Amino acid sequence: MSDRYREARRREVLQAARRCFAREGFAGTSMSDVFAESGMSAGAVYGYFTGKDELVSAIIDQVVEEISNILVQVTRERPPEPLPLVLGKFLQALQSSLTADLPGLAVQVWAEAQRNETLRARLADDHRRIRHDFDRLLEHYATQGAISPAAPIREIAAILAAVGPAFLAQSAILDDIDAAGLAAGIEGLLAARLGDG
Repeated sequence: MSDRYREARRREVLQAARRCFAREGFAGTSMSDVFAESGMSAGAVYGYFTGKDELVSAIIDQVVEEISNILVQVTRERPPEPLPLVLGKFLQALQSSLTADLPGLAVQVWAEAQRNETLRARLADDHRRIRHDFDRLLEHYATQGAISPAAPIREIAAILAAVGPAFLAQSAILDDIDAAGLAAGIEGLLAARLGDG
């Protein structure tokens, strides 16, 4: 069995799991549901994933990797892209066709993480990774003169990293929020001189 074939089958299992989670919820989905949805035997599925937690971790990894790649790429650019444009790409990644089911899944996984310490630790690590990527991005902006070197970089990075979960939570319950609109709002906020008048 080639690596390419194994990876394709692994992706099939992941997509099946995502459909199940979107339809039945995380708690309401059993591994038997994933077997049926994927059309694979239990042995075949367990050859790729040990259970639901590992499936969710792999889905989260896909999203975090895409976001991280966007932020890391910007740190290689001189001069860097404007921060609102980068935030727009960040939000678009969360709203892409790859992640159409992500808002509902994210809310379910966050709820599950309150009772599942392993999942909670995994989510915390992933969030810290994104926060670290924003931290590096802001340091890059500071060295390039795009933002003040006196700016509280760690604190700003924490706020920017929080935008993603806030966007997902709102997207899960509202049908009138999108990445472009939120990015435009952030750009307006960054441009405004709040409290100066």
